Amino acid sequence: MNNVQFQDQQNVYTAPKKKGLEQMIIKMGLAKDSKGAQMVLLIIAVVAILIGGFFAFSGGGNPGDGQPNTLPEGQFIPE
Repeated sequence: MNNVQFQDQQNVYTAPKKKGLEQMIIKMGLAKDSKGAQMVLLIIAVVAILIGGFFAFSGGGNPGDGQPNTLPEGQFIPE
């Protein structure tokens, strides 16, 4: 029989390096771990949705009454 033994066997496993938004939040110091980074990202998403909703549903001046934007009679835009 062939008895081959290795004396220096070590089970070394490396975890894959995380990339993406979570890691960026952790590097910026806004969170300490992945769960904290997810909370920060959730808060950012909610704030972005609220801001988008504000602009979508706010009455931005003339809501569009179907009339084209025309100048009053006798006025013109010089070229």
